Amino acid sequence: MKSPLVSIIVPTYNVEKYIAQTIECVLSQTFINWELVITDDCSKDSTVKIIESYAKEDERIKLHILSQNSGAAAARNNSIEKSVGRYIAFLDGDDWWYPEKLEKQMNFIRQTHCEFCFTAFEYADEELNVIGVSHKPKKITYRDIKLGCNIGTPGVIVDTLRIGKMYMPNMKVSEDWSLWINIIEKTRAAYSINEPLWKYRILSNSLSRNKIRLIK
Repeated sequence: MKSPLVSIIVPTYNVEKYIAQTIECVLSQTFINWELVITDDCSKDSTVKIIESYAKEDERIKLHILSQNSGAAAARNNSIEKSVGRYIAFLDGDDWWYPEKLEKQMNFIRQTHCEFCFTAFEYADEELNVIGVSHKPKKITYRDIKLGCNIGTPGVIVDTLRIGKMYMPNMKVSEDWSLWINIIEKTRAAYSINEPLWKYRILSNSLSRNKIRLIK
C-alpha cells in the first residue's frame, strides 16, 4: 500500500546560509512520499536561487514567492494553501530533521490514529552541534496548550483529512502557538514521540532569541 503524501511546509527569508542543509535533510528522509512546499518571503540574499537549483533537480520541491514581505505566518499559510498532501508537516528554513523523522512519525500516526503529532528536539548551535534537549510529555491537552506552548513547530504533523486545513493567524510572534490552540480545540489533544527527531538551530539574531524563549 502506497504511503500517504506528506506536504512539508517551509517559510524562508534570507536563509542562504542554511537553506541547503534544510533541503538536504528532507532529501535524506527514509520516508519518500513527500512534497516540499516552500514560500519565500521576499528574500534579499541568494535564498531563492539556492532553492531553484534544488527544484530543478527534484520535482517534489515546489517554490512560491510572495509579492511583498508579509511575515512567516503568511509564508506558511501560502504553502499550506498550495499543498496537496493529506498530512502537513512543518519545517523552518534554518532547522534540520534526522533522516528517520518522517518515517517514525508516520508509523506513530498509523499505530495511534492521532490527528496531531509532535516530537522532542535538540537545541543546536549554528553549526548544528547539540547543546541541549527538549523532552516532551506524552500528550498535550487543550488546557495544557492554553497555559503554555511546549510544541516546536518543525516537529509537528497534522492530518488535514480529519481536521481540515487550518491556517496560522497573521501575527509576528506566537502564530504557531495560536494555531496549535485552534487545532487542539478540535482534536482535544496532541500526542508526542519523546525522542529528539530534529534540531532547533539557535541563531544570534533577536527574533531567534525571542522564539527560543517562547518554546521554553
